[in-house]
Parts: sequence; C-alpha cells; structure tokens
Amino acid sequence: IFPKQLRINEFIVRYTLKKADRILSTSHVMAKEANKYTSKHIDITPFGVDTNLFKRSVPPPKDKFIIGSVKTLSYKYGNEYLIRAFKEVVKNNPNLDCCLELVGKGPDENKLKNLVSQLGISNKVLFTGYIRHDILPKVYDRFSIACYLSVSESFGVSAIEAMACNCPVVTSNADGFTEVVEDGVSGIIVPRYDYHAAAKAIQTFIDDPSKITTMGYAARERVSDLYQWSDNVDTMVSIYKSML
Repeated sequence: IFPKQLRINEFIVRYTLKKADRILSTSHVMAKEANKYTSKHIDITPFGVDTNLFKRSVPPPKDKFIIGSVKTLSYKYGNEYLIRAFKEVVKNNPNLDCCLELVGKGPDENKLKNLVSQLGISNKVLFTGYIRHDILPKVYDRFSIACYLSVSESFGVSAIEAMACNCPVVTSNADGFTEVVEDGVSGIIVPRYDYHAAAKAIQTFIDDPSKITTMGYAARERVSDLYQWSDNVDTMVSIYKSML
C-alpha cells in the first residue's frame, strides 16, 4: 500500500531495497509485491507459530457455536463484514445458540459496537478487548471456528495461530490468507467484502459439525509442516550467519 500512495513513497521503497544486502519477506505474496521495486532475490521467512503453546487443550464446544476473531478493530481487517455475516447466521438459525467473539481493540471499536446494536444482535456479540498473546490459546479453545474477512492482509498470522489450535478458519481472499489457508481443507476462502458468502461458509460448519474436527486437524497439520516457529527462526538465524 505504502509505495502506491505517493511517488516519493515509491522512491523511498526502491532506494531502501537497493541499499539492502539481503531482503526478507514474511510471505511469497509480499515478496512478489516487493519484486515490483527490486530485481534482487528475496528470502521467505514467515511469522512462525509455537505449536507447543498454540494447541487445543479441550474439544470444540458442542452445546454452543462460537465464531471468533482476534484482530485489531479497524476497517482494514473487515470486522464490519464479519458482523454482517454473523447477523445472517443468526437470522438463518433461529434455534442455534451462537455467539460472535471479537478479541482486540482499535479505532473502530465504538463504530462496530453501534453496528451490532443497529443489527439487534448485541446479546450475541462479545467484545473482549485486548488479551495477552500467551493467553490466546485458551481463547481459541472457546471457538468453534475463527473468521477473518480482512480487506488487506500480507500474511495472516492470526489465521495460522487459530489453525495451530485445531480451529478451522473462514477467511477473505486477501493475498496473505490465500497463501496460508488451503481452501476446502484447512478452511474456507470467500471473496473480500462478500459477507453473504462468508455467512454461507460459516453455515457449512453449522450444517456439518464434523468439519470442525476434520478441517481443524488438517489446519494444525498445515501449520506444523509450514509455519513451525523453531524452523522459521532457524532459517532466519542461518541467513544472519551467512551475512556475518
């Protein structure tokens, strides 16, 4: 986003990359974007997840369907579309005991709370505020699924934290998510801004709860294979040593 805002911004990015001895990117999609401003090789060093910390300690809830999100409450992260999708879920499942849990703080908090009130779902939406990172695995234990409908996303670390906790995800097709989520296997990807499609994707897990378990298992396997914290750190350390 930054280099596209002003011509001087693009110059800053090109100059910085030109002066760099090595360039690291958290994702392949960000590396592809960076290659618009440099021809240098870019190493991929993802944000890893400590799977010893991020793991499910209790089975998914059976008596209640809980949709969770751990994101800054700002427009970029699509919280408005998640709330509107949840409204459709509530409308389409009048006998379902369900809840939307929004973890985090941000500039749009009051705006989002007003939207929840306008839609008449205040009794089913919980704003938890900020929660410490080391406590997040216990938060994911409460979720049936996690849902992230970001407008823009360079990697999607929240998604892989949820996936590490055997929590399948519904995400937008923002670039970062399309890289970390295997559509139809570890989660479901829907078009950005399309909260109707998001509601339908969420409904998939309501209609067939077994998918919470099967996709949750596949999600953790994907994180263990690709985004293991120790492996990612070893990669970065080896790059730094080669520079020294």
